[in-house]
Amino acid sequence: MFKKIPVPRSEMELNYSRSSGPGGQNVNKRSTKAEIRFDVEKAQWMPAEIKEVFCRIHPNRINAQGLVVVSCQKYRTQPENERSALHRIQELVDDACFAFAGLPTRPERKQSRIQRSKARNRSRALKKVSTVEETQL
Repeated sequence: MFKKIPVPRSEMELNYSRSSGPGGQNVNKRSTKAEIRFDVEKAQWMPAEIKEVFCRIHPNRINAQGLVVVSCQKYRTQPENERSALHRIQELVDDACFAFAGLPTRPERKQSRIQRSKARNRSRALKKVSTVEETQL
């Protein structure tokens, strides 16, 4: 069964820097870009099985030092960018929990949605062909 693991903010290393995002002159004066890092191997809040799955499904998110780095500069304020980056980390951890539980992860869900869409389009195309043939008779 899928169990969501809450990401503790206290276990994260948080840095702010100047952002290139929205904010006009504000971006030249304020450090609003939020960058959050955590070490997957040292994360005591994450069970070992979930760590393994996390490393397997998110290998490009882990740098050479074993850190996961997520940054956000989408918003004008530090708290919003921090919240967004923490939310993204929570999504990554949830993906690992889903995969561990055997539930489809985001790419798998997207793939199945695409397959359903293609099947629906094929059936609609067949219906159009059959209605055109009936009208020609």
